[in-house]
Amino acid sequence: MEKKNRKKYKIDKMILRLIEMRFIKTSFIIFFILSIITFGNKIGCQRTPVKKSRILYLPVDKSSLYTIDMDGSGSTELFRTDFKPQWPSWSNHGTEIIFNTYDKKYEGVYIFNILDNNLKKIKLTQLVDLPCWSGDGKNIAFMNEDTPGIIISSVKGDVLRTVAGEGINGAYHNWSPTDNQLVFESGRDGNPEIYTINPLTGNELKRLTNNELLDEWPSFSKDGLLIAWVRGVEGNKDIWVMNRDGSGPKQISFDINIGDGFPSFSPDGSELVFQSNSEKDSASINIINVDGSNLRKIGDGFFPNWSPYLE
Repeated sequence: MEKKNRKKYKIDKMILRLIEMRFIKTSFIIFFILSIITFGNKIGCQRTPVKKSRILYLPVDKSSLYTIDMDGSGSTELFRTDFKPQWPSWSNHGTEIIFNTYDKKYEGVYIFNILDNNLKKIKLTQLVDLPCWSGDGKNIAFMNEDTPGIIISSVKGDVLRTVAGEGINGAYHNWSPTDNQLVFESGRDGNPEIYTINPLTGNELKRLTNNELLDEWPSFSKDGLLIAWVRGVEGNKDIWVMNRDGSGPKQISFDINIGDGFPSFSPDGSELVFQSNSEKDSASINIINVDGSNLRKIGDGFFPNWSPYLE
C-alpha cells in the first residue's frame, strides 16, 4: 500500500511539473509577443494617422460658407450670414478663414475662427477686395478699386504699404505660404500677365508670363514651389502650372467653351481644386492631378480653396 502511494505521489509530482513547465512556456510566449508589439510601437510600426484636409467653398446661394471632402462627401456648413461672403481663403495654419463682402450694410473684410466659431471684422477705412493671408498669418494683402496696387495691412487693420502700383487695379494676387513673395496678375503691358514681387519691400518685381492670351488668377502651392494660374480667352480658360520662377509652364485642363478659374493646391501639391463656369450663375467644383490626369467633379459652388493639413 505504501509502495503504491509513493508511486502515485511520483506521478502527481510529474504531472504538476509538466503543468508548471507548460505555464512557464506559455508565459514566455505571451511576454515575447507583448515585447515585440511594444518595441514595434517605439520604432514607429504603429498605424500612421491619416492626414486630413478640407475644401472651402461658397454654395450657389452664396449666403454661407461650406467645407467638403476631396471625394465630394461630408459637405458641412461653417456658418450662415445675412450677407454674401466673397473670396474666402484658409490661413496657413488652418484655423482661420478670411473673406470680404460687398453688401453695403456689412461691407468689409472678416476673419472667421473655426475653433471657437468667432467672426470678427477687421477695422479698415477703405473698401477691401480680394483679401489673402501672408505666410505667417500676421498680415493680409488686398485690393481697393480707388488705389492702384496691392495694399499690405496687419490683421488689426494697420495699413503698412502699397506695392506693385502700376496697371494693377482690381487684379488677383496670392501670398506665398513659405516666404515673402506675392504673385499677382497685372495688365501693365496692355495684356494681363503674371508677376511676382516682394510685398514687404515692393522690390524684386519679376514677370513670369509673356503671351497674347489672358493670364489670370495665380496661386502658390503650399510649399511655395509651384504656381497655378488660368490662361485663355474670355469664356474659354484653362488651368496651367509652372515653377515659381516661371519655368516649365504646362497646361493641365482642356475644357472647351468653359471658363476654369480660382485654382488652389492640395496640401501635398499633387492636386488642384478649381471652379468651372459653363453657365451664368452656375459653377462646378473640380479636382485634377497636377499632371493633368484624373479630372473629376466633386460638387457645385464658387471660389474653392483647399486647406492645409488640419489637426
